[in-house]
Amino acid sequence: MDRFINPSGDTPIELENDIQVTELIEGLPSSGTASAYMEVLIQESRCLVAYTEYDFNPLSERIEFAEASSVHGDITVFDKQMNYSIFTGPGGE
Repeated sequence: MDRFINPSGDTPIELENDIQVTELIEGLPSSGTASAYMEVLIQESRCLVAYTEYDFNPLSERIEFAEASSVHGDITVFDKQMNYSIFTGPGGE
C-alpha cells in the first residue's frame, strides 16, 4: 500500500492518473487487461487541551473513497482520468 502522512494540515495534495489503451495498429485491437484504481483515506484529528481518559477521541473526521475500472479482452479504447485534489490556499484554491 502506498501512503504518505503530512506533518501538518497545510500541505496541498494532488493525485492524478491518466491511462489510455488504444488499438495496437489501426483496425487491430490491443489484447489483454487494463485497469485503474484509486483508494483514498483521509483522517483528521483535533487537539484537545483538557480531556479525561474516558472522553478522549482525537479522530474528528474520517473519509474513505475508492474507485476501480477494468477491461479484459480485445481493447479498442480504454481511457481513464482520475484526480484527487485538496488545496489549502485562500478561498479553498
